Amino acid sequence: MRNLELKARCADLRAARARVEAIGARFAWTRRQVDTYFTAASGRLKLREEADCDGRPIDAELISYRRPDGAGARVSEYEIVPIETRGAVRRLLGGAHAIVARVAKTRTLLLLGASRIHVDVVDGLGDFAEIERVLAESELEAGARGEVDRVAAALGIAPGDLVSESYGDLVRPLTDTRAGAPAVWIPPRTPPRDGSTPRV
Repeated sequence: MRNLELKARCADLRAARARVEAIGARFAWTRRQVDTYFTAASGRLKLREEADCDGRPIDAELISYRRPDGAGARVSEYEIVPIETRGAVRRLLGGAHAIVARVAKTRTLLLLGASRIHVDVVDGLGDFAEIERVLAESELEAGARGEVDRVAAALGIAPGDLVSESYGDLVRPLTDTRAGAPAVWIPPRTPPRDGSTPRV
């Protein structure tokens, strides 16, 4: 599978969300996510664990992806495998691969056509907006880039806001890399149950 992706710092998440909702984006959910990154022969490998606003576990999945670093929209090739026994998989991977980063965040997902818009509050890093434009199997990038640019303009993203690294790269110096270190579900800002953007 392929996405065209863009990540940027966001000074005002509430205003950015209001602007994309004004052009038709609709709220999907707000969740707590913890991503544990492991060493990989190529690309990046992470275990994502999700919880609802009350801290109850929801989904877990193993994600492998290859995406070049660089500011602006980039193509990401990825595979996702659903996981049922998250704790056991985390321990197994932690024993076979070195843990290189652990990212905890509160994510709000908005949907606009074929684009997924992430409004993220990332522990220790700050506030970000991401755009993921899903690419059909035979779709060319040119048309999708136009859509990404339109959404980025609605979010108020300026060239100086663009981020080239993954959250894993940014948070790596803050990570407890012990294999048995637990995923922390209690956020510094509790996700609102009404779908509003967390106060920042």
